[in-house]
Amino acid sequence: PWVVRLNPKDPWRGSVLVVGTASVFSDPFIKASDNSNSLLLKAAAETFTSRDKIARLRSNRQLPQPLPPVSEASRLLWRIAVIGLVPLLLVFFGMRQERARIRMPRGVEWSIPAQRAALAFVFIISISAFFENLPIAPLDISSSRATQKSAAVTSLLSRVQGPVEAEVIISPERYWPSVHKGSELQIRTVLRELGISYRILYPEHLSREERDALIESGIEPFAIDRVEEDQTIRSQVWAALRLKSASLSTNVPRLDPRMLPDLQFLIGAALTRLERGKPGPTVGFVTDVPRLTGAQAFEEYTQMGYTPPEGSNPFGEVGNLLKRYGYQVRALNPNEPVFTGPLDLVVWLQPRAPVELLPRFGDYLAAGGKAFVALQQYKVKQRQYRGRGYDTVYWPEPQSHRFNEYLKRIGISQVGEKAGGPAEILMDQNQGRLALDTRVYQRSRYREMLKQEVVRPFLIRAVSSGLSHSSPITSHLGALLYIWGNRFTVDEAKLSELGLDATTLAQTSPRPWRFVWDGGWIPEPALSAPADDQYLQGPLPLAMKVTGKFPKVAYPAQDRLDPVVIEKATPSDAQGVLVLSGSSEMFTDANIYLEGYQHERFLLNSVASLAYGADMASLQARPLYPQSFPVTTRAFKLCWRVLVVSCSPILLLLFGTWHLSRRRVARRA
Repeated sequence: PWVVRLNPKDPWRGSVLVVGTASVFSDPFIKASDNSNSLLLKAAAETFTSRDKIARLRSNRQLPQPLPPVSEASRLLWRIAVIGLVPLLLVFFGMRQERARIRMPRGVEWSIPAQRAALAFVFIISISAFFENLPIAPLDISSSRATQKSAAVTSLLSRVQGPVEAEVIISPERYWPSVHKGSELQIRTVLRELGISYRILYPEHLSREERDALIESGIEPFAIDRVEEDQTIRSQVWAALRLKSASLSTNVPRLDPRMLPDLQFLIGAALTRLERGKPGPTVGFVTDVPRLTGAQAFEEYTQMGYTPPEGSNPFGEVGNLLKRYGYQVRALNPNEPVFTGPLDLVVWLQPRAPVELLPRFGDYLAAGGKAFVALQQYKVKQRQYRGRGYDTVYWPEPQSHRFNEYLKRIGISQVGEKAGGPAEILMDQNQGRLALDTRVYQRSRYREMLKQEVVRPFLIRAVSSGLSHSSPITSHLGALLYIWGNRFTVDEAKLSELGLDATTLAQTSPRPWRFVWDGGWIPEPALSAPADDQYLQGPLPLAMKVTGKFPKVAYPAQDRLDPVVIEKATPSDAQGVLVLSGSSEMFTDANIYLEGYQHERFLLNSVASLAYGADMASLQARPLYPQSFPVTTRAFKLCWRVLVVSCSPILLLLFGTWHLSRRRVARRA
C-alpha cells in the first residue's frame, strides 16, 4: 500500500493519512485532467474535516457589508450620543416627574439646572481641547529626566537650515492594543516640547496608491498583537515619523512601543542626517554562523536518519534593530572581513576568526576605528539520559574565538578559553533564570528537544550595583544576564605602556568562583557555592571599554613561532574605542529582549556612544529601568519582611499609647 490511514484506538485522538509520495499533489498532476489526484485531495479534505464546517463553507452566506470609514470627530459624537442617550432620558423623565409632584418657585424653571449642567460639560470639554494643543511641558520628577527637552536636540534644531516640519504617520487609536493607545499622544507631546510643527497622517484613510508611496519611501506597517474577546489577534499598524527641512527629508521608519522611550534620540539622529545631508552612521556588522562538528552532526542528526541542518544567523534581530534606529548596516564576511571603507564603527558578535585576520582588526583600531565585540568562550549544553535517571548534566561546548591572540597584545584577555589546556567555567552567586534547550535521550536512536527553565550559577546576573554608574552605556540599566559569560583580566602595566585606558562597565558580585574544566560533564558539586577560601577575589569585569591610541599588531610572515611585532602609536594617530562584552549569547534573537534584562539597551547605548559621542549617547541612555537586587540570604529577607509587615502596627501602637497618656495627663490636670 502507498496510502495508509492510521486510526488510534482512543477515539479522542486524531488520525493520520500517510501517502508514500508527494509528487501526486504537485501542480502538474493536480491540474491534469487524465488522473484523479485532485479527487483524492478533495476526498481527503472532506474526510478529515467536520461536516458542520463543510456545510458552512458550501452554504451561500451573505456577509454583511463593512461600515464606511468615518472621521474621528464623527466617531466621538456617535459615542457620546449612544453612551449619554439613556442617562439623559432618565434625567429628563425624572425631572418631569419631580416637577409634577413639587411646585417650583415662581420664576424658576426645571430646565435651568439641566442647561447649567450642559454648559458646564461643554466648558470642560472646550478647556480640555484648548490645553491639549498648548505646548505645555509634562511634569517629570524622575532622576533621568527622560521626557524633558534635550539640549542636544535643541542644538541640532538650531543648526539645521530652515524650519523643521514633521509628519506623523500613525494608525488611529482603535487599531492599537489598549496598553499602547497613548502612542500618538506621546509623539505629539515630544514634538510640541521640541517646538517642531507637525501634522498627523492616518494611512488607513489614504488611498492604495498613497500607501504604496509610503512603502516605497521605506515606511511600512508592522505586526502587533492585541486581545479581542479573549483571543490574541495579530494586526498590522503604522507608526513612523518623517522630518523635512528645506529640500531634504529623512524618515524614522518605525516607532513601535519599544522604541517610543527613545523618541528624542531618534529625532536627534534624524536631525543629524538632515544637518549632514547624508544617511546615518555605517555599521560594519560581522557575525559567524554556528556550525556543527562532525561528531555532533552524526550523533544528533545522521544517527537518527536526519540531514544535518546548515547554520543560520542567530543575531539577525541585532541587524534589524540597528536599521530601525537609523544606522546603515553593512554585512561583512566573517571569513574575510574588510575593515576599510566608509565604516563609522564595527559590531562583531561571537568571532571565530582565524588568527591571521586579527591584525586587520588591529590596524582598524590603530587608525582610530571604533568597535563593539561580544565574545563567547563556551556554550553549556543540557542533556538528560535514560541510563542516568534523566538527571540533567551540563557539558560546556568550546567556541574557540581565538580573539585573545589580539587582546593579550594590548594588555587584556578573556579567561576560560580551552586552547591547549583546561578551560575555566565562571560562576557567581548572582545567578539568573533561563529556559534552555535540553536534549533528552530516551532510547538509543531517539532524542527529544525540550525547553527547561533552570537557575544555575553559570547564568551570571550583573545587577545594578555591578553596573557602572559613571558611563552612559550602563548608568540607567537595571540588570544584564551574561549567559555562559566569562571574565576579563587586565594587565595594568601593559595598558600604561601602550597609553590605553580601560574602564569596567559590568562586573560580577563580590563572591564569584570558578570550575577548572578539562572535559566531560560539569559535576553537580561544582554548581554549588564553595567554601569561603575557594571564592575568587571579586568583583570581576564582565564588560569593558578601552580607549586610546591602539598599536598595530603584525604576525611574522614566515614562522608563527617568532614573536609578534607591535608597532606603538605615534602622537599623530587617532584615538580608537573598543567595547568588549564577555558574552555574545545575550544578543541572540532568543535572548536580546529577555524579560527583566536590558540586553538591547546595552547594545544600543554602546553603538550610540561609538557612533555619535557622549551627548547622543546620554540621550539614548535616558530611559531609566527598575534596579535589580543581588542575591541575599534568607535571614536578611526575613528581617526585612518582619520590619515591613510590623512597621505600621508598631506605629499605631506607639501613637495609641502616646494619645492615651496625654488623655490621662489632661484628666489629672
